Amino acid sequence: MSAGERIYDEAEEFQEDASDNSQEAAADWNFDIPGGAEETPAPPPHTGPARNFITGSDVELAEDLKRILQAQYDEVVFCEGEFWHYAKTQWSTISRNDLWCRVSLYNGDTHGKTRKLLIRLNSSRIESILQHLEKLHDSPGFFNNAARGVNCLSGFVEFAPDGTPSLLDYSPDHRQRNTLQGYWEPNRRVAAPPPGSLIHTLLYGSTKDDPEQSEKVEALLRLAGAVVTGSGTRGIDPKVVILKGESKAGKGQLLAMFRGLVPTSAQCSISPSQFADRNFVMELMGKLLNTYDELGSTYAVTSEVFKQISTGDPITGCRKYGHPITFTPLAQNIFACNLLPSFRGGVDKAVLNRMYILQFDRPIPKEERIEDLGKCIVAKEMDLLLGLAIEGASRLIRDGRFPHLESAEAELVELAETDSAVMWCKDRIKRTTLERVNKDGTRSPMRLTTSQMYADYKMWAESQGHDRKSIVHVNVFSQRLRSLGLKRMNAHASGGSSACVSNRRKARARTLTKRGAPEPGAVQPDIDEEPGYEPKLVLGCALGLAPFRGVSGIYPIDLPGDLSPQKGRARTRGSYVSHRIAKSIYRKRLPPKCEPGGFGDKKD
Repeated sequence: MSAGERIYDEAEEFQEDASDNSQEAAADWNFDIPGGAEETPAPPPHTGPARNFITGSDVELAEDLKRILQAQYDEVVFCEGEFWHYAKTQWSTISRNDLWCRVSLYNGDTHGKTRKLLIRLNSSRIESILQHLEKLHDSPGFFNNAARGVNCLSGFVEFAPDGTPSLLDYSPDHRQRNTLQGYWEPNRRVAAPPPGSLIHTLLYGSTKDDPEQSEKVEALLRLAGAVVTGSGTRGIDPKVVILKGESKAGKGQLLAMFRGLVPTSAQCSISPSQFADRNFVMELMGKLLNTYDELGSTYAVTSEVFKQISTGDPITGCRKYGHPITFTPLAQNIFACNLLPSFRGGVDKAVLNRMYILQFDRPIPKEERIEDLGKCIVAKEMDLLLGLAIEGASRLIRDGRFPHLESAEAELVELAETDSAVMWCKDRIKRTTLERVNKDGTRSPMRLTTSQMYADYKMWAESQGHDRKSIVHVNVFSQRLRSLGLKRMNAHASGGSSACVSNRRKARARTLTKRGAPEPGAVQPDIDEEPGYEPKLVLGCALGLAPFRGVSGIYPIDLPGDLSPQKGRARTRGSYVSHRIAKSIYRKRLPPKCEPGGFGDKKD
């Protein structure tokens, strides 16, 4: 006899002795203990042959449950935190409660050679069995390779690379998780909504008198195609679509129509401001559509997470009291708003490239309105709506993008100008040339460090009432400057520290002053420069703030202000300057006869 068998027999004899002692004690108190010699529990109603458990461990029970599930569902996979099985037309979930009840049936079953040892389960053991069952069926990324098409009541509509649709039979290899409640016939294709239909009334009524009416109707049809095919984050140029416009312009009815295209289980309503929440982002898992009726301008959208979700990058979320899950979002995001939201971290080119804005400027008159028009379309013209969506998906796959709209480009340009860093550059920076006159009479280019510009940017943004969440980090600020045409110089080229200069002008660095001859440490006037320039703005300098080598700090050179001799910090139009540094500059750097604007006539 091996050591393992001897240990197992000893454990079995110990449990039998304990059971006999319990029966003797129970006889004195006149009650029965389940599982004793006089009472044998009935076997649980499991399917399949009789089970002969050897150890009754969690692993053995999980493997037995796997055998039962495979016998019932043929194939079971665990992906994105759920158990899935194929049910005729689509992959469906096996609820956690169902599995919990299946495992609880093992409680009271027997194991061992003599079949006298009982399996006793509690919550922790049941959870342990389910966790092992997850490992046995684990298939990460199972739905990432789902076929691109439409799963409807007629079958699976597949699209060729050129966008041509064809109807196929249902198959688990398509890996579809939803079935659209509409029929499609390949021989009855409709490219545009017929006049007189409710769909024609909604699409052409909401874009009436619009110079881009045909392009916007085509954009809405392609948008419906992106919803039904799960192409919200696929393709060459995926977009987050924003329906922007006046109140009562038909945006709500369009959202109702898009929601009716897909089942309720395939849609959610998550605001972009909630994308950064790991609990809310889990609602996007496996969904085809995400809509939100009113974005508003109060809550800021996190730029990084917005870019992740809009392009279908893997993202990690976590349900409450659950384990983190990594999944790839597929939902087409459609939002409605009257004003565009703000973005935490600023609006860069990557955010703008992921947005597609449809403008609706015409409020629909009361006599033209139809109550619940979007829901009526879903109830009465579902097959027509599905056919138009499939045709729109065909053109979207063929061209790879939505139609070009001049109004959408104008809205993006306006949105880009709301970025705090861009506004700061326009308000505080002017592209001109700079030059510094040294003590020995030589001239050298004048540079500004990124830290100096960033300090002024933060003070300016706060003084202008910008939300702190919209103020970008210093690294993002440096990248934004480079995107605006500024070039970062090396330390030896900038006088000992990194700085930014213009990459658009090749002229040597000079600046303009109102009066005064060039003096050591002063700013050299430029007579040859164009007369339209004003001396208050210089490149890299915040409204006339220029640095001097060897002095840590910045001070105003041509702005009206008062350098108070009092202790503390002096303020000049939202720009702070150290009193000690300003006195040092005034005493050491400027000649006695030089009277730059901003210092007045006060002397130390």
